Amino acid sequence: MSLNENEIFDYFELVEPESFFKNWSNEEFIVWVTRPGSTKGYWVTMLKTLEKSEMYEFCKLLKEVIKTNDEVSKEF
Repeated sequence: MSLNENEIFDYFELVEPESFFKNWSNEEFIVWVTRPGSTKGYWVTMLKTLEKSEMYEFCKLLKEVIKTNDEVSKEF
């Protein structure tokens, strides 16, 4: 299966953070990033992607998730 140029453009637009998280509330973002199976490695990779896209509000939220996860992990 090969994709035409429009389909490739649509795919890249979809996976760009600005498009993917468009109109998401902070609560929706937190629920999505803390879904079962999410790992710290995934969060760090996502944080780098969000920083490149200058989506600093979501960066802040994700840093809080990572910090909270680290604090909870230390308790166990």
